[in-house]
Amino acid sequence: MSSYDDTTQPIQRPAAPSPASSSPKVSAPRSPKARRPLGCLLLTFLLGVLVGAVGLAVFAVWFLGGDRPPVTQTPANRKDAIVVQFNYPFLSQILTKNIDAAASELPGQVSNAQVSYQQNNQFAITGDDQITIFGFQTTKHFTLVMQPYVQDCKVQVRMIHADMGGIPATNFAADFEGKVNTYLQVDPARLLPGFTYCATGASADENGIKVSYSAKSLS
Repeated sequence: MSSYDDTTQPIQRPAAPSPASSSPKVSAPRSPKARRPLGCLLLTFLLGVLVGAVGLAVFAVWFLGGDRPPVTQTPANRKDAIVVQFNYPFLSQILTKNIDAAASELPGQVSNAQVSYQQNNQFAITGDDQITIFGFQTTKHFTLVMQPYVQDCKVQVRMIHADMGGIPATNFAADFEGKVNTYLQVDPARLLPGFTYCATGASADENGIKVSYSAKSLS
């Protein structure tokens, strides 16, 4: 018998996949505790936005403010002892001459102040206000609408409406009333002594602001 070398190699069968490798990997569900920080941040953000919006609304209502209702007024009576009329060009000159003191309550540099008739026994003061914010200059046109009236024998004005560049600012500019009041005060006793004078009515029309005074003899 002849001998020969057996070169036959054993057939290698692929190993059966293990249960761990055959099953797909499933990530464990995120616990509720892991989602809480994101929810808390979102809730904090929404609360911050809400508080900011409410604060801005309160600021706009109380500090800036909307229109104020007019007061009951008595128009100037031509039959009274004296009737004083303030022409609008003259009032514009007074404001221009005393603009720093008159507009001290307004921010920035005020220029081009003009006084004109509005409507419904009211007059308007308009002008430009140059404001510097973070080194940048911007100019806003302002409008102040006022109503003349009489209180305690003196002529007064009431701020009805104010806006800066279209933004209501009536409460902010309300102190401007006192400045205008000083320019409208007239003492007839300096011209005609011997009488006690009392302002009885005030009104505004196309020609100017009229104030009537009664007179009572001291003797």
